[in-house]
Amino acid sequence: MLHFNRAHYLDLNPYPQQVTTQPVATGMPAVLYESVQERALAAQLAAMQGQAAAVLGVSTLHLFWDWFEWVRQTPVQVFMAQDTYPFIQLLAKRAFNAQRLQTFRNMAELAQQLARVAAVSAVMVVADSWSLRRNQPFAVNICLQLLAGRRGWLVLDDTQTLGLLGQNPSPSLPFGSDGGGILPWVGAASEQVVLIASLAKALGTPLAVLSGSEAVVQGFRERSHTRTYCSPPSPWLVEHALYALQQHAQAGEWRRRLLVGNIRYFQAQLRGLGIRLEGGVFPVQKLVFPHGWQCVAVYRYLRQRQVETVVTRTDCGACALTVILRAGHRRDAIQRLVQLLRQALVYLRCPLSAELL
Repeated sequence: MLHFNRAHYLDLNPYPQQVTTQPVATGMPAVLYESVQERALAAQLAAMQGQAAAVLGVSTLHLFWDWFEWVRQTPVQVFMAQDTYPFIQLLAKRAFNAQRLQTFRNMAELAQQLARVAAVSAVMVVADSWSLRRNQPFAVNICLQLLAGRRGWLVLDDTQTLGLLGQNPSPSLPFGSDGGGILPWVGAASEQVVLIASLAKALGTPLAVLSGSEAVVQGFRERSHTRTYCSPPSPWLVEHALYALQQHAQAGEWRRRLLVGNIRYFQAQLRGLGIRLEGGVFPVQKLVFPHGWQCVAVYRYLRQRQVETVVTRTDCGACALTVILRAGHRRDAIQRLVQLLRQALVYLRCPLSAELL
């Protein structure tokens, strides 16, 4: 089976060869006990992201739940990007009523909305650091300019870029280096930024982190409900995350180069096939078909031949066959995928072909 549906972008192996000495669970909440390893991991992630401090969480759902629960106690006006990850939107709608929560499509609309809010009022902007629907990063620097002089935060879900993007991007190295995520990649630094991210993508470990200023992280620690009433991150996974960061430090730059090469190779192989391709430099590549049934038919055709992809939608609502490329993909695997796509396109020109039924 060839998997083009897994988002372990760098294909790190975060599981040490030796048998772990850590327990699966601590038996107590994080508010009562936080290990040396947890604090070390949080400190490494904060430094990597260009933030002053960080705290770990079981998942981004836990962290966003707690963050919104804390912020809702204050008179803050919330502005959320329309393409923010769905579960974050659900949590925000649960925490804030319609009078306190607005959505925006672009920076111009956000600027208009902020202009209608008194300068002394607290505001919070929420977005994904990289929009998979729009295939582009959030305009961090423009947003920070809009927030300059105001009380409030820019809260970003940095799951897609942590471990992948980093400082000093260039045409030859579009991901940049060091894997610190969106802030180093766009060259931004501000105490108004709060990052919430999962390590499950590029770093391959199902843990989450919230990072920001010392005051914000300390306030979150003191008010977090899940740190009080839920199990903390598994010590076993914390150890694996530390090992993943060690692997990343040793081979991250090389694996980013491999990934860029695979993306460009895939795009080159598709030229001339007449398929609209979206995704740019990002590992998530979308093949857009004129009709939804064509997308589903090609997905089934590939799956029957042991090639896994994903059916999603573009920003305009069109059906897309999504291919997720990784550093560990071999060129012959990509060639096999493209070969099958060529065959499927031939059958698409014959709508009654049994191959696509």
